[in-house]
Parts: sequence; C-alpha cells; structure tokens
Amino acid sequence: MISNYITITDLQNSTLGICKISHIPNEVKESFTLSQRDQEYYNNIRNSRRKNEWLATRILLNQMLDNNHQILYTEDGKPYLKDHQYDLSISHSKEYATILLSSTKQVALDIENTKRRISHLKNKFVNNNETPQNDLDLFKIWCAKEAIFKLVNRHPIDLQNETIVDLRKEQIYYTTTNETFQLNFINIEDELLCYIIG
Repeated sequence: MISNYITITDLQNSTLGICKISHIPNEVKESFTLSQRDQEYYNNIRNSRRKNEWLATRILLNQMLDNNHQILYTEDGKPYLKDHQYDLSISHSKEYATILLSSTKQVALDIENTKRRISHLKNKFVNNNETPQNDLDLFKIWCAKEAIFKLVNRHPIDLQNETIVDLRKEQIYYTTTNETFQLNFINIEDELLCYIIG
C-alpha cells in the first residue's frame, strides 16, 4: 500500500493498481497535472461520477509508473499507453478505479459491485456448461467474461457461447482460439475484481 487510497501490487510479470475513488484527497485532485488534450476532455465530462472515475484512473497510473503516461483509446475503445511500453487494462466501479499493466504479457481485468442484482441477466451470459450456485458465482462468471472480452479485443464476441468459465478450476476457456486462461479473483469490500494475465 502506498497511501490510504491507492494499493499497488506486483504480480507475475505485471502490476495491479487499485484506487478507492472517494478517498482521493481534494488537494491531490486539484494539483494533478493533465496534458492539454486530457484537460479539455476532462472539462467536457458532464457526469460527476464519470469525471471522478476518469481522473482517478490517471492519478493511479501516475502512481504506478512514476511519470505522466498518456492513455489513448483504439477505435474499439481499448485503452493503451501512447508509448506502448505496457499492455494496459482499466476497469472501474462506483467506488474503485483499477489498472493492470504488463511489459511482457497481455492483461485484462474487470471490477463489479456485487450488491446490485444480476440474476435477471443470467440467460444472457451463462451457458449450459456453467453451473453458478449463487449470486457471487454469477458475478465471477460475468467478471471473467468481461475480462476475456478485453483480453481478446475482438468485436463482436458472444460471451455466452464463445466462453466457458470453470469456477472450480478458476479458468476460462475461449472456444474461438481453443485457449484456456487462469482467472484470478479478489474481493474488495462489496466489489469483485477478476484479472487475467495472458
């Protein structure tokens, strides 16, 4: 932990950063320097929650890399660093901004608040090979499928039929490329984070 609002953890060939958005001190937000392009974008964000998530992501990245890297986006919306030194994945919920970085591997992550209802969406993403026993299992399947969607960066992807999550082994099978990836889950208060290191 490097502060009361940011945690940075070294993982296998990657780094995970977690920022509690509501705990970022106002003086940090006010003194954080953005590029002119980013400042213009930030000023045009109307939704205050989205504005806080966006800024928290940049503050977190700055802490993780000790300098000001610019986040850009592909036409499909996948984030990347302007200098291409790291593979990058970003996710945020109402409470947290998260980043996974690697200089040698492809990475992806997703974070979801587990207090919201998800069972009504089950038929849209769970397939017959998956057997969730409770809502937490549903969130694990959803987070895993969101992470694989980010990892393979292919549009469209049929999350229900092209992916199979094995919760017992904590793995996801991507049928299109016949690949299996290890899933890593972290519970943070009412949030569930899932990350994949390819």
